[in-house]
Amino acid sequence: MSLKAALYARISADHKGEGEGVAAQVAIGRRVADRNGLEVVAIYEDNDVSASSNSRKPRPSFDAMLAAADRGEFEVIVAYSMSRLTRRAAEWVQLIDLARTRGLRFKFEASPEYDLNTEDGRAVALTIAVWDAAEAGRAGERKRARNAERVKSGQPAPRPRVFGFEQDGMTPRESEAALLREAYVAVLDGSPVREIAREWNDTGWRSMRGNEWSAVTVRNTLLRERNAGVLVANGKVQPVSRIEPIIDTETFETARAILTTARPECKGRPTVDRFLSGVASCSCGAHLVVGRWASHGKSGPAYVCQEIAQATRTPGRRVPSGHARIKADLLEERVPIDVLNALRHESPADTEGEAQRDLIVQRAAIAEQVARSKEMYSEFGDPSDLARARRLQAEHDDLSERIDALRADTGQLAVIAAARAALAAVDEWWHSFGADDAAFEAAEESMGTARKVFFDHWASLGADARRNLVRATLAAVRVNQPGDPHGRIQVITHQEVRDHEAAKARAAARKSTT
Repeated sequence: MSLKAALYARISADHKGEGEGVAAQVAIGRRVADRNGLEVVAIYEDNDVSASSNSRKPRPSFDAMLAAADRGEFEVIVAYSMSRLTRRAAEWVQLIDLARTRGLRFKFEASPEYDLNTEDGRAVALTIAVWDAAEAGRAGERKRARNAERVKSGQPAPRPRVFGFEQDGMTPRESEAALLREAYVAVLDGSPVREIAREWNDTGWRSMRGNEWSAVTVRNTLLRERNAGVLVANGKVQPVSRIEPIIDTETFETARAILTTARPECKGRPTVDRFLSGVASCSCGAHLVVGRWASHGKSGPAYVCQEIAQATRTPGRRVPSGHARIKADLLEERVPIDVLNALRHESPADTEGEAQRDLIVQRAAIAEQVARSKEMYSEFGDPSDLARARRLQAEHDDLSERIDALRADTGQLAVIAAARAALAAVDEWWHSFGADDAAFEAAEESMGTARKVFFDHWASLGADARRNLVRATLAAVRVNQPGDPHGRIQVITHQEVRDHEAAKARAAARKSTT
């Protein structure tokens, strides 16, 4: 009867995030198992995780494998080599204990086999593990020394190719360099970064990872000192640089001043931007964008379904029916009233809004990636890890700016608090059923105060600030077709969404008990 085996595969750094190294180890492990007549019953993988003593990152699959071995689920662990299994002496002690108590065995493709049930076998295995860890440390030291020499001579350390430069990191790739020069000119002329990103995407350009460009990634690329021929290593500008600049220093510094004084999605000169564009939606589910209405020789700004907008930009394409088109003034005059009414039902915690919560979740995820990249740099000294950490940190900072804008720049929380205080007096009168004329007059005065506080502030806000406030209080603004039972303009608050979800939960609970 064949012995049961578990395969373990691990790679320290997966820069592509595709798990190719781990997959190759699993394939080799299967061959080792077949060669030794073992039955593979489990596969454990730790991708992009170091096993050295310098790393504090947990290895969940390794820990799960040890627990399964302790339960007796298999008798053999198969790995490519001892170093793939672990470089930590303390973990080898755990494996030795399992060999003693469970008779656990090990099979490797590129390492000798040792009987961990004997003193000699344990001594040899631990000795090799210690030397393996030492060699990994020495390799890191040698790599750091080579990189330091390159930087000292004005050359960047080896890393994946960056946009605008050849693989050596010093020679501009002219096709991409020309694109960057045009982008700097556009920024100086006042074009928003999001427009540059849209143009790059429309013309087929992609980032080095093959992704579409966003305002954040374009901004980070334009803020890269290398574009001006400046060599940065370990976060410091180096005195010597052999990098051929794509643009001159004056242009770079001017563009940097513009790009770092406002949020990335609204860099450059102000543009005409209706605050419900991208917020309101058509009954078909698509967003509304800025368009025009025309009737009896008159025309004006409107919100139109994206389907309509796309059709009007495509020669020969028929404009579809059944999609929303509404005068901008009509929608923009209605929504602030709904925002004010929603404030009567939203708690202070809710006023941060769903958009802000999503940004906070995104920021937390990026913070974890920054920490991981810095840990990789500390362990191996690879400048590409530090560069990745810096790029991610820039994205993290951008998200922080957007969160701060929601919390402070628009002043929305203070305004909401003031308006809610006045509205509370109105609610108090309604709850008392309007006992007397004096109470009614007080309630009427409070409502007037609430409206004045809110609309005075609303009038002072720009498009982005109004958009933030709408998203903070309303879950959806939908424009339906005339005659729709929900009305032409349908507004849904976050409270209504919560009430609906609660009702569904109660119905499900009742159904489960019957």
